[in-house]
Amino acid sequence: MRRKAPFFIASAALAIVAIACGNDRSAEVPPSDTVAPIRTTTTPPTTITPPSTTHTAPTKSPTTSTPTTSTPTTSTPTTSTPTTSARTPSGFSAIAPGHSFLCAIRTDQTITCWGSDEYGEVESPEGTFTAATTGYNHSCALGTDGFVTCWGANWDGRADPPEGEFTAIATSDEHSCAIRTDRTISCWGYNSHGEAFPPQGDFTAIATSDEHSCAIRTDQGVSCWGDNSHGKADP
Repeated sequence: MRRKAPFFIASAALAIVAIACGNDRSAEVPPSDTVAPIRTTTTPPTTITPPSTTHTAPTKSPTTSTPTTSTPTTSTPTTSTPTTSARTPSGFSAIAPGHSFLCAIRTDQTITCWGSDEYGEVESPEGTFTAATTGYNHSCALGTDGFVTCWGANWDGRADPPEGEFTAIATSDEHSCAIRTDRTISCWGYNSHGEAFPPQGDFTAIATSDEHSCAIRTDQGVSCWGDNSHGKADP
């Protein structure tokens, strides 16, 4: 019995201490102020899926460029038709009037005549010419070959030129004169006052009138011949 007494005493002491401790905890937290425990809900972390790093190259369909063919616009030039008089055809480079007709050299060097044709004055010859002259009812022209051709009335041989090559020609009513390539002068046709008898010498230019003629010499002097009434043949 002596061995159980200390154990009893110790157990009683522990019970007293336990009651004391329980009283102290009740004083610290009164029952009315009991705080409900906070329940923390843990949200699982959101998993962020990273964007795909695999890039698919875009497929480019080859574009076929169809060239545009430009159709050129053809511009039709407007041809202006010159006003042509019935008496004065266009396209001429020289002209010579006669008594009642005219003759002219075209730009292609052919001759065209119009007007009175009583003696064949407008029946111009074929060929090409560099000069044309007309008289009362006849005409003479210098060809591109240097020869002289005459047509129309042939009284007194006025439409009958001499042979040879010439560089200049002049025709009056009834006679004509021309300068040869050697610069001498030859005349033909009516010769009532010596108008068909030219002087000797070398000449560069010739002119004829009704019954007389004049020419410029190579020394630049003037010589005249034929009818000298009123001093017209006395330069």
